Amino acid sequence: MGKRIFKWLLIIYLMSITARISAQNNNWIVLTNEDLGIQEAEILSIAIDSNGVAWLGTLNDGLLQYLIDNSTRYDTTNSILPVNKIQTIEVDVNNNKWIGTIGETGGLTKFDGLNWSQWELSLFGIENNSVKDIEIDSENNLWLGTYWDGLAKFDGDSFYVFNSRTTDLNPSFEEINCVHVDKSGNVWCGTDTFGALKFGKDSTWEYFNEGSVDIDNLIYSIQSDEEGNIWVGGTKFISKYDGISEWITYDYSQDTEWYTEIILDTNQTAWFACWRKGFLKLNYSQDESWEHIFPAEYPELEAKGCWALTKDKSGNFWIGYNNGYLAVYNPNGIVGITGVDERKYTVPANYSLSQNYPNPFNPTTVINYQLKEPGFVTFKVYDILGKEVAELVNDHKNAGYYSVNFDAGSADGGLPSGVYIYKLTVNNFVDVKKMLLTK
Repeated sequence: MGKRIFKWLLIIYLMSITARISAQNNNWIVLTNEDLGIQEAEILSIAIDSNGVAWLGTLNDGLLQYLIDNSTRYDTTNSILPVNKIQTIEVDVNNNKWIGTIGETGGLTKFDGLNWSQWELSLFGIENNSVKDIEIDSENNLWLGTYWDGLAKFDGDSFYVFNSRTTDLNPSFEEINCVHVDKSGNVWCGTDTFGALKFGKDSTWEYFNEGSVDIDNLIYSIQSDEEGNIWVGGTKFISKYDGISEWITYDYSQDTEWYTEIILDTNQTAWFACWRKGFLKLNYSQDESWEHIFPAEYPELEAKGCWALTKDKSGNFWIGYNNGYLAVYNPNGIVGITGVDERKYTVPANYSLSQNYPNPFNPTTVINYQLKEPGFVTFKVYDILGKEVAELVNDHKNAGYYSVNFDAGSADGGLPSGVYIYKLTVNNFVDVKKMLLTK
């Protein structure tokens, strides 16, 4: 009798696993707020550290560490976090997690995985303790957008404040929702009421607001693309600025959307977290073409907005929804998330070689490929003159999905900046793509 009960329990358990796998196709992984162990509250920020661990900032449930169906929550009861509203998270080159919190007792917190550090900003010339955004520049400085106290920089030792008391910044522009540092070192800020600001390396401000240019005055996201265009996400529409004089606007609909995060691809495609409309894709190569993307297996997300969005080194999008759901999406199939990569249960329908990510890169990048049949695979990298500089794969592989890392710092003694070509050959399939190394 005991063996029979055990057999039926085993069957039920295997059926539940099968249902979980079949419920999520190879483009999506969805975790509900119950899976994560949090309340039905907004996920405000997402960052992926160098170990592939996801860090989620929530509206009222503190900081969540998530990896392979295992989550740990940090809040005011088990850490030095001053409040449980985590507005922003960034990871630096040393894998430290920098956390910006909102509230009278908020501020800047650092977590290195073992130890916590906390800075009460009012002690360093920043009257309001709320941090609304963090951006880390190429020199590992932190740039902070504050609540009604302008822009601040933290170099690890000292704070430098740039507001109406220390610069010629108009006091009306001091509530900064988002911060972005472009390739030239200019700091772009989105304000809550008066459009966008550009803080130059000479410590001067330039103003862009409604009435003078095609921009929304309520800005929640700023990014720059590889061509140097500045993308600004407002509550009503998106603006693209060429840095000289031309402004182009885009909008998913005529409603008020709140574009809270922007991710820009190199193929004239942009991705947005939209607080009211959800996860959106824009193709602007010719006409303005929009797509609302959501997992069909979770219809409750069709009408849900999202605030948080990021992209990991394998090209997977991480989306934080306003009901506490976390989703991972990859249009080419999810890869690189060990333990939850559902594609191990399927066989690709064709051969494919993906564009490397990130691109441009320095010095490492990830390249994904898939095989519909087993075969002997050669995967090589060449310089622009056709000289082989690296051999990434030279082996027999089964049908399936694969990911390889290319380190230009160790290949051929260290490669210089420039265009490189990578080539995949298996059976009768050959594909070649370009990538750009920048130093």
